[in-house]
Amino acid sequence: MTAEELLERYANGERYFSGIDLSGVDLTRANLKNVNFTWGNFTSAILKNANLAGSNFTSAILENTNLSGANLSRVTFERNDTIRNCDFSGVNLQGACLAEANISDSKFRGANLDNFEMIEGGIEGCNMEGASLRNACLGDGIIGDTSLCNANLEGCTGEISMINVDLTGAIGFKKSILCGEYAQLTLPDGRFIADWDTEQI
Repeated sequence: MTAEELLERYANGERYFSGIDLSGVDLTRANLKNVNFTWGNFTSAILKNANLAGSNFTSAILENTNLSGANLSRVTFERNDTIRNCDFSGVNLQGACLAEANISDSKFRGANLDNFEMIEGGIEGCNMEGASLRNACLGDGIIGDTSLCNANLEGCTGEISMINVDLTGAIGFKKSILCGEYAQLTLPDGRFIADWDTEQI
């Protein structure tokens, strides 16, 4: 589907676009709030500064997708196995649900993830420097090979695993969010923890 057709159908009141193929489509600054995009294909799509608040991306494919600066507040990304090489820099993900989602090799620099939920999800190989995760529920997720330098983790809850994570300068980090399995951690004060079996935070 082309951007023009999608926007016209949206303007006419349509909100159900499950299974839509928007691969490679440019929707920069588009207003597409409260849309059902479940099982959609957004490979290489451009959604910079788009307003997607309240939309449902459950089981959608997002690979090489540019969402920088987009409004993704209250968006659902449940059970997404393919969120890879995406740009979420500067996005608003407040109150978003990423339950059982797996995100890899993506950028979240300066993103707002306050109050977002990640139950049984995974974040791997991501750049989350300067991101805000205040009062986020991280459940029993896994974060690996990721930079959280200067991130705000105040009020975070959960029992997560962290492997090879850089927390240098992070605000509000507490050991209580770890389930016990952690290794190759750089703590906010710069101290390095090689292995949870032999070194305690």
